[in-house]
Amino acid sequence: MTNEMQSYLNAGLGLAGGLVLGLGLEIIVLARLRAWVEARGHTGWDQVVLQALRGVTFFWCLMVGVSVGAHLGPFTPETLALIGRIQLIAGTASITLVLVRLATGGMGIATGGLAGAQATSSILINLVRLLIFGLGVLVILQSQGISITPVLTALGVGGLAVALALQDPLSNLFAGLQILSAKKVRIGNSIRLDSGDEGTVTDISWRYTTVVTGLNNTVLVPNAKLASAIVTNYSMPDHEVVLNVVVGIDYGSDLEQVERVSLAVAREIQHENASAVPGHDPVMRYNAFADSAITATISLRAKAFADQGEVRHAFIKRLHARYRSEGIAIAFPQSVVHLPPRRPAAP
Repeated sequence: MTNEMQSYLNAGLGLAGGLVLGLGLEIIVLARLRAWVEARGHTGWDQVVLQALRGVTFFWCLMVGVSVGAHLGPFTPETLALIGRIQLIAGTASITLVLVRLATGGMGIATGGLAGAQATSSILINLVRLLIFGLGVLVILQSQGISITPVLTALGVGGLAVALALQDPLSNLFAGLQILSAKKVRIGNSIRLDSGDEGTVTDISWRYTTVVTGLNNTVLVPNAKLASAIVTNYSMPDHEVVLNVVVGIDYGSDLEQVERVSLAVAREIQHENASAVPGHDPVMRYNAFADSAITATISLRAKAFADQGEVRHAFIKRLHARYRSEGIAIAFPQSVVHLPPRRPAAP
Protein backbone atom coordinates (compact mmCIF):
# COMPACT_ATOMS: atom_id res chain seq x y z
CA MET A 1 0.00 0.00 0.00
CA THR A 2 1.42 3.36 -1.00
CA ASN A 3 1.83 6.21 1.44
CA GLU A 4 -0.85 8.23 -0.35
CA MET A 5 -3.37 5.44 -0.05
CA GLN A 6 -2.47 4.99 3.60
CA SER A 7 -3.03 8.70 4.16
CA TYR A 8 -6.48 8.53 2.54
CA LEU A 9 -7.30 5.48 4.66
CA ASN A 10 -6.25 7.31 7.82
CA ALA A 11 -8.38 10.29 6.81
CA GLY A 12 -11.38 8.01 6.27
CA LEU A 13 -10.83 6.34 9.63
CA GLY A 14 -10.65 9.70 11.35
CA LEU A 15 -13.91 10.81 9.72
CA ALA A 16 -15.58 7.48 10.54
CA GLY A 17 -14.40 7.73 14.15
CA GLY A 18 -16.02 11.14 14.54
CA LEU A 19 -19.20 9.84 12.91
CA VAL A 20 -19.42 6.82 15.24
CA LEU A 21 -18.64 8.95 18.30
CA GLY A 22 -21.37 11.43 17.37
CA LEU A 23 -23.95 8.72 16.81
CA GLY A 24 -23.02 7.09 20.10
CA LEU A 25 -23.39 10.33 22.05
CA GLU A 26 -26.63 11.29 20.34
CA ILE A 27 -28.40 7.92 20.27
CA ILE A 28 -27.11 6.32 23.46
CA VAL A 29 -25.84 8.89 25.96
CA LEU A 30 -28.13 11.87 25.34
CA ALA A 31 -31.17 9.66 24.67
CA ARG A 32 -30.71 7.93 28.02
CA LEU A 33 -30.17 11.24 29.76
CA ARG A 34 -33.43 12.58 28.27
CA ALA A 35 -35.30 9.44 29.37
CA TRP A 36 -33.82 9.75 32.87
CA VAL A 37 -34.79 13.42 33.13
CA GLU A 38 -38.35 12.72 31.94
CA ALA A 39 -38.67 9.80 34.36
CA ARG A 40 -37.56 12.00 37.24
CA GLY A 41 -40.02 14.70 36.19
CA HIS A 42 -37.34 17.38 35.88
CA THR A 43 -38.58 20.46 34.05
CA GLY A 44 -35.75 22.90 34.66
CA TRP A 45 -32.43 23.77 33.11
CA ASP A 46 -31.37 20.14 32.74
CA GLN A 47 -34.10 19.52 30.20
CA VAL A 48 -33.41 22.84 28.49
CA VAL A 49 -29.72 21.97 28.07
CA LEU A 50 -30.52 18.51 26.69
CA GLN A 51 -32.96 19.99 24.19
CA ALA A 52 -30.40 22.63 23.19
CA LEU A 53 -27.80 19.92 22.47
CA ARG A 54 -30.15 17.80 20.37
CA GLY A 55 -28.42 17.12 17.03
CA VAL A 56 -25.56 19.52 17.78
CA THR A 57 -23.36 17.00 19.61
CA PHE A 58 -23.39 14.74 16.56
CA PHE A 59 -22.39 17.68 14.37
CA TRP A 60 -19.54 18.64 16.72
CA CYS A 61 -18.19 15.09 16.76
CA LEU A 62 -18.43 14.98 12.99
CA MET A 63 -16.47 18.24 12.84
CA VAL A 64 -13.77 16.69 15.04
CA GLY A 65 -13.65 13.66 12.72
CA VAL A 66 -13.28 15.95 9.70
CA SER A 67 -10.46 17.85 11.41
CA VAL A 68 -8.61 14.66 12.37
CA GLY A 69 -9.11 13.14 8.92
CA ALA A 70 -7.93 16.31 7.21
CA HIS A 71 -4.68 16.36 9.17
CA LEU A 72 -4.09 12.64 8.58
CA GLY A 73 -4.84 12.82 4.88
CA PRO A 74 -2.57 13.94 2.03
CA PHE A 75 -3.96 17.46 1.81
CA THR A 76 -2.08 20.63 0.94
CA PRO A 77 -1.74 23.50 3.44
CA GLU A 78 -4.16 25.56 1.32
CA THR A 79 -6.79 22.81 1.51
CA LEU A 80 -6.29 22.48 5.27
CA ALA A 81 -6.69 26.24 5.66
CA LEU A 82 -9.95 26.14 3.65
CA ILE A 83 -11.26 23.26 5.76
CA GLY A 84 -10.33 25.17 8.90
CA ARG A 85 -12.24 28.25 7.76
CA ILE A 86 -15.30 26.17 6.92
CA GLN A 87 -15.10 24.50 10.34
CA LEU A 88 -14.84 27.88 12.05
CA ILE A 89 -17.96 29.13 10.29
CA ALA A 90 -19.90 25.93 10.97
CA GLY A 91 -18.75 25.80 14.59
CA THR A 92 -19.77 29.42 15.22
CA ALA A 93 -23.16 28.79 13.60
CA SER A 94 -23.75 25.69 15.75
CA ILE A 95 -22.78 27.51 18.96
CA THR A 96 -25.16 30.32 17.97
CA LEU A 97 -27.95 27.77 17.54
CA VAL A 98 -27.26 26.32 21.01
CA LEU A 99 -27.31 29.81 22.55
CA VAL A 100 -30.64 30.56 20.88
CA ARG A 101 -32.14 27.35 22.26
CA LEU A 102 -30.78 28.06 25.73
CA ALA A 103 -32.09 31.63 25.67
CA THR A 104 -35.59 30.67 24.56
CA GLY A 105 -35.66 27.79 27.04
CA GLY A 106 -34.53 30.09 29.83
CA MET A 107 -37.29 32.53 28.92
CA GLY A 108 -39.79 29.69 29.14
CA ILE A 109 -38.54 28.81 32.63
CA ALA A 110 -38.56 32.44 33.75
CA THR A 111 -42.18 32.87 32.69
CA GLY A 112 -43.36 29.59 34.17
CA GLY A 113 -43.37 27.52 30.98
CA LEU A 114 -41.18 24.62 29.96
CA ALA A 115 -38.40 25.28 27.54
CA GLY A 116 -40.56 27.10 25.22
CA ALA A 117 -42.91 29.45 24.30
CA GLN A 118 -46.35 28.62 25.46
CA ALA A 119 -45.95 30.98 28.40
CA THR A 120 -43.68 33.38 26.54
CA SER A 121 -44.85 35.77 23.84
CA SER A 122 -43.55 35.08 20.36
CA ILE A 123 -42.42 38.69 19.98
CA LEU A 124 -39.82 38.24 22.75
CA ILE A 125 -38.68 34.88 21.41
CA ASN A 126 -38.28 36.23 17.89
CA LEU A 127 -36.40 39.31 19.09
CA VAL A 128 -33.99 37.19 21.14
CA ARG A 129 -33.45 34.83 18.23
CA LEU A 130 -32.85 37.73 15.85
CA LEU A 131 -30.38 39.35 18.26
CA ILE A 132 -28.35 36.18 18.87
CA PHE A 133 -28.34 35.14 15.22
CA GLY A 134 -27.30 38.67 14.24
CA LEU A 135 -24.40 38.58 16.68
CA GLY A 136 -23.42 35.17 15.34
CA VAL A 137 -23.33 36.49 11.77
CA LEU A 138 -21.20 39.46 12.85
CA VAL A 139 -18.77 37.12 14.65
CA ILE A 140 -18.50 34.95 11.53
CA LEU A 141 -17.85 37.97 9.32
CA GLN A 142 -15.24 39.31 11.74
CA SER A 143 -13.51 35.91 11.96
CA GLN A 144 -13.20 35.82 8.17
CA GLY A 145 -11.51 39.18 8.06
CA ILE A 146 -14.57 41.05 6.79
CA SER A 147 -14.97 44.48 8.39
CA ILE A 148 -18.37 44.83 10.02
CA THR A 149 -18.28 48.62 10.23
CA PRO A 150 -19.67 49.15 6.69
CA VAL A 151 -22.29 46.49 7.41
CA LEU A 152 -23.44 48.28 10.56
CA THR A 153 -23.50 51.60 8.70
CA ALA A 154 -25.59 50.12 5.90
CA LEU A 155 -27.96 48.59 8.44
CA GLY A 156 -28.38 51.97 10.13
CA VAL A 157 -29.22 53.80 6.90
CA GLY A 158 -31.41 50.95 5.70
CA GLY A 159 -33.16 50.77 9.05
CA LEU A 160 -34.14 54.43 8.81
CA ALA A 161 -35.63 53.90 5.36
CA VAL A 162 -37.48 50.80 6.53
CA ALA A 163 -38.82 52.66 9.57
CA LEU A 164 -40.29 55.37 7.35
CA ALA A 165 -41.87 52.84 5.01
CA LEU A 166 -43.27 50.55 7.74
CA GLN A 167 -44.73 52.95 10.27
CA ASP A 168 -47.87 50.91 10.96
CA PRO A 169 -46.12 47.55 11.56
CA LEU A 170 -43.47 49.27 13.67
CA SER A 171 -46.12 50.99 15.78
CA ASN A 172 -47.62 47.57 16.50
CA LEU A 173 -44.15 46.20 17.29
CA PHE A 174 -43.36 48.89 19.83
CA ALA A 175 -46.89 48.71 21.24
CA GLY A 176 -46.35 44.98 21.78
CA LEU A 177 -43.09 45.69 23.60
CA GLN A 178 -44.86 48.29 25.73
CA ILE A 179 -47.61 45.78 26.62
CA LEU A 180 -45.00 43.21 27.64
CA SER A 181 -42.93 45.67 29.67
CA ALA A 182 -46.00 47.04 31.49
CA LYS A 183 -46.99 43.45 32.49
CA LYS A 184 -50.66 44.41 32.72
CA VAL A 185 -51.64 41.86 30.06
CA ARG A 186 -49.79 38.55 29.99
CA ILE A 187 -49.99 35.21 28.25
CA GLY A 188 -52.78 33.16 29.84
CA ASN A 189 -54.73 36.17 31.18
CA SER A 190 -58.49 36.35 30.66
CA ILE A 191 -59.43 39.80 29.41
CA ARG A 192 -62.39 41.79 28.12
CA LEU A 193 -61.92 44.61 25.61
CA ASP A 194 -64.01 47.75 25.38
CA SER A 195 -65.26 46.37 22.05
CA GLY A 196 -66.99 43.55 23.94
CA ASP A 197 -64.60 40.78 22.88
CA GLU A 198 -63.38 38.61 25.72
CA GLY A 199 -61.23 35.52 26.02
CA THR A 200 -57.79 34.22 26.97
CA VAL A 201 -54.56 35.75 25.67
CA THR A 202 -52.54 33.01 23.98
CA ASP A 203 -49.80 35.01 22.26
CA ILE A 204 -48.37 38.50 21.80
CA SER A 205 -46.59 38.65 18.46
CA TRP A 206 -44.82 41.52 16.73
CA ARG A 207 -48.10 42.73 15.20
CA TYR A 208 -51.10 41.09 16.85
CA THR A 209 -52.24 39.89 20.25
CA THR A 210 -54.11 36.61 19.91
CA VAL A 211 -57.22 36.14 22.07
CA VAL A 212 -59.15 32.84 22.08
CA THR A 213 -62.79 33.26 23.06
CA GLY A 214 -64.94 30.88 25.05
CA LEU A 215 -66.41 29.60 21.77
CA ASN A 216 -62.88 28.63 20.65
CA ASN A 217 -62.73 31.44 18.11
CA THR A 218 -59.55 33.44 17.56
CA VAL A 219 -59.61 37.24 17.77
CA LEU A 220 -56.54 39.07 16.43
CA VAL A 221 -56.15 42.46 18.10
CA PRO A 222 -53.51 44.86 16.70
CA ASN A 223 -51.06 45.70 19.47
CA ALA A 224 -51.49 49.44 18.92
CA LYS A 225 -55.26 49.15 19.46
CA LEU A 226 -54.82 46.95 22.52
CA ALA A 227 -52.36 49.41 24.05
CA SER A 228 -54.90 52.24 23.72
CA ALA A 229 -58.01 50.21 24.60
CA ILE A 230 -59.81 49.96 27.93
CA VAL A 231 -59.08 46.39 29.05
CA THR A 232 -60.61 44.48 31.94
CA ASN A 233 -58.14 41.83 33.13
CA TYR A 234 -59.97 39.09 35.02
CA SER A 235 -56.66 37.42 35.96
CA MET A 236 -55.31 40.32 38.03
CA PRO A 237 -54.59 40.74 40.83
CA ASP A 238 -55.40 37.00 40.98
CA HIS A 239 -57.28 34.46 38.89
CA GLU A 240 -60.34 34.25 41.14
CA VAL A 241 -63.42 35.95 39.66
CA VAL A 242 -66.58 37.22 41.33
CA LEU A 243 -69.75 36.37 39.44
CA ASN A 244 -73.14 37.94 40.07
CA VAL A 245 -76.49 36.22 39.61
CA VAL A 246 -79.52 38.51 39.47
CA VAL A 247 -82.90 37.13 40.60
CA GLY A 248 -86.36 38.66 40.69
CA ILE A 249 -88.50 37.91 43.76
CA ASP A 250 -92.29 38.14 43.86
CA TYR A 251 -93.60 41.07 45.89
CA GLY A 252 -95.54 38.70 48.09
CA SER A 253 -92.45 36.75 49.23
CA ASP A 254 -90.87 36.87 52.69
CA LEU A 255 -87.56 38.65 51.99
CA GLU A 256 -85.88 37.27 55.12
CA GLN A 257 -86.71 33.72 54.04
CA VAL A 258 -85.55 34.42 50.49
CA GLU A 259 -82.20 35.76 51.73
CA ARG A 260 -81.68 32.83 54.10
CA VAL A 261 -82.46 30.20 51.46
CA SER A 262 -80.46 31.91 48.71
CA LEU A 263 -77.32 32.25 50.85
CA ALA A 264 -77.62 28.64 52.02
CA VAL A 265 -77.69 27.42 48.41
CA ALA A 266 -74.79 29.73 47.49
CA ARG A 267 -72.68 28.38 50.36
CA GLU A 268 -73.40 24.81 49.27
CA ILE A 269 -72.19 25.60 45.76
CA GLN A 270 -69.05 27.34 47.06
CA HIS A 271 -68.24 24.30 49.17
CA GLU A 272 -69.18 21.47 46.80
CA ASN A 273 -68.53 22.70 43.25
CA ALA A 274 -64.99 22.01 42.00
CA SER A 275 -64.92 25.27 40.01
CA ALA A 276 -65.92 27.46 42.98
CA VAL A 277 -63.59 28.90 45.62
CA PRO A 278 -64.09 26.94 48.85
CA GLY A 279 -64.38 29.05 51.97
CA HIS A 280 -65.69 32.14 50.18
CA ASP A 281 -68.71 33.64 51.94
CA PRO A 282 -71.33 34.62 49.33
CA VAL A 283 -73.18 37.92 49.57
CA MET A 284 -76.77 38.82 48.70
CA ARG A 285 -78.09 42.35 48.31
CA TYR A 286 -81.55 43.56 47.33
CA ASN A 287 -81.30 46.15 44.59
CA ALA A 288 -84.57 47.77 43.64
CA PHE A 289 -88.35 47.65 43.45
CA ALA A 290 -88.64 46.79 39.79
CA ASP A 291 -91.78 46.80 37.67
CA SER A 292 -92.62 43.15 38.28
CA ALA A 293 -90.30 42.03 41.08
CA ILE A 294 -87.92 42.92 43.86
CA THR A 295 -84.49 42.35 42.31
CA ALA A 296 -81.52 40.97 44.21
CA THR A 297 -77.90 40.16 43.31
CA ILE A 298 -76.13 37.10 44.72
CA SER A 299 -72.32 37.18 44.46
CA LEU A 300 -70.26 33.98 44.28
CA ARG A 301 -66.58 33.43 43.51
CA ALA A 302 -65.11 31.12 40.85
CA LYS A 303 -61.51 29.90 40.68
CA ALA A 304 -60.92 31.38 37.22
CA PHE A 305 -62.64 33.32 34.48
CA ALA A 306 -63.35 30.12 32.52
CA ASP A 307 -65.08 28.57 35.57
CA GLN A 308 -67.84 31.19 35.77
CA GLY A 309 -70.22 29.29 33.52
CA GLU A 310 -69.99 26.06 35.52
CA VAL A 311 -70.57 27.80 38.88
CA ARG A 312 -73.44 29.90 37.53
CA HIS A 313 -75.05 26.85 35.92
CA ALA A 314 -74.93 24.74 39.10
CA PHE A 315 -76.15 27.59 41.30
CA ILE A 316 -79.17 28.51 39.15
CA LYS A 317 -80.30 24.88 38.92
CA ARG A 318 -80.07 24.30 42.67
CA LEU A 319 -81.57 27.69 43.57
CA HIS A 320 -84.57 27.11 41.32
CA ALA A 321 -85.20 23.69 42.87
CA ARG A 322 -84.85 25.10 46.43
CA TYR A 323 -87.20 28.00 45.69
CA ARG A 324 -89.83 25.56 44.48
CA SER A 325 -89.51 23.36 47.57
CA GLU A 326 -89.66 26.40 49.87
CA GLY A 327 -92.64 27.92 48.09
CA ILE A 328 -90.76 31.02 46.96
CA ALA A 329 -92.12 32.51 43.76
CA ILE A 330 -89.75 33.83 41.11
CA ALA A 331 -91.38 36.84 39.52
CA PHE A 332 -91.71 37.26 35.79
CA PRO A 333 -92.72 40.27 33.71
CA GLN A 334 -96.46 40.81 33.75
CA SER A 335 -98.91 43.60 33.15
CA VAL A 336 -101.97 44.40 35.26
CA VAL A 337 -104.81 46.10 33.43
CA HIS A 338 -107.36 48.06 35.51
CA LEU A 339 -110.71 48.54 33.78
CA PRO A 340 -112.90 51.36 35.07
CA PRO A 341 -116.49 50.36 36.02
CA ARG A 342 -118.91 50.62 33.16
CA ARG A 343 -121.29 53.53 33.40
CA PRO A 344 -124.97 52.78 32.91
CA ALA A 345 -126.25 53.84 29.56
CA ALA A 346 -128.19 57.10 29.51
CA PRO A 347 -131.98 56.65 29.30
